[in-house]
Amino acid sequence: MSHNTVWCALQDSYGFIWLGTSDGLNRYDGRGNKVYRNVLNEKFSLENNFVEALIEVDKNIWVGTNSGLYI
Repeated sequence: MSHNTVWCALQDSYGFIWLGTSDGLNRYDGRGNKVYRNVLNEKFSLENNFVEALIEVDKNIWVGTNSGLYI
């Protein structure tokens, strides 16, 4: 995990567990964890690593951070 503080959690329609932390978005697939964070000069990365809200709408994960909402 990217941080020991989890602000939000979601199990999506595919069975993945998503955890929003103070230092990125974590996805657990039953075997391992993948972390999504801000990457400089990468237009498709999160702008802020503080993830505080998650919701799934039409199989898309909406991610709420301190800097805005991402899909």
